[in-house]
Amino acid sequence: LHDFFSKAIATYPHMNMHLIEAAIGISSITVWYANHRGTRTSACLEFDAAGKIQRNLTHYSDWKA
Repeated sequence: LHDFFSKAIATYPHMNMHLIEAAIGISSITVWYANHRGTRTSACLEFDAAGKIQRNLTHYSDWKA
């Protein structure tokens, strides 16, 4: 998970993320955060048996955090 977000920050160095909440599933995690525009974003990451991210569903909102 650290590698996933580190790559995003390296690609977009101006990105500023503030964690709002996280929900953990059996083989997934959903993270809600305020992005660099101050709006909410959710990232739902599904993991394979080896613990590697196999699917990423990211959703953006215009709602201010």
